[in-house]
Amino acid sequence: MNKWNLALATVLAGLFFFPRIPDAAQDVAVGTVTIDKETLKAAIVQVLKDDPKLVYDAMNAYQQQMAGNSQQQLENSFKNPLSIPVRPENPSKGPEKAPVTVIAFMDFQCPYCARTVETMYSLMDKYPGKLRLVYKNNPLPNHAAALDAAKAALAAHRQGRFWEFRDMLYADMSKLNEAGYVQLAKNLGLNLDTFNADRKSEAVAKVITADQGEATSNNLKSVPFFVINGIMVKGAKDIAYFSTVIDRLLAQPVPGSTKQ
Repeated sequence: MNKWNLALATVLAGLFFFPRIPDAAQDVAVGTVTIDKETLKAAIVQVLKDDPKLVYDAMNAYQQQMAGNSQQQLENSFKNPLSIPVRPENPSKGPEKAPVTVIAFMDFQCPYCARTVETMYSLMDKYPGKLRLVYKNNPLPNHAAALDAAKAALAAHRQGRFWEFRDMLYADMSKLNEAGYVQLAKNLGLNLDTFNADRKSEAVAKVITADQGEATSNNLKSVPFFVINGIMVKGAKDIAYFSTVIDRLLAQPVPGSTKQ
């Protein structure tokens, strides 16, 4: 099979994992060759017709490469754990002195963040008393509703109802608007005057700014992003992946203790 077809197959595999070529783009680089977008599309279609197994093999190779990169990043993180502070104003669930703290940097307009809600609850059920979940807001600039949603959730937090408010927002993103926030606050029995004042307050804005500053300074550019006892986990991984990290952390000796 010629190198051109192999290159196209690799590009096609990559397109399953990265955003599509922008409509405005006219030329695309394939190795050292630059071709126009329409020619690339036609060539990919031809490769699919001529040798679909080549594309399948390229996709498998690509997935294996990404898995290897992810594992290497995880090992590097264990060698160089991050230090992320947990501040009193950060919503948290679970024992304060739990051996494992999961810090989640999230965005209310991110569907991948929504996927992690049940994953986190399942992990807390799997490790009763051993996990503390801490929520930090990192609303991305391209998500127009994310910042106001974060402010509303923190306003609910100031009345002790953060997690219920958070869960309802992730369950129905059509509520990411002024009317939606007020309705959810009413459903939870919040004091509306206090809720409205808090979500527009400088105090709540400062919490989000601090969270975003921590994300930026630690190069946590995407959401969801988790820091588990300093170990970075990027993306909406499944329970098995999180469990692998948590089990490894729990197996480590407690500082100051002596193994028998």
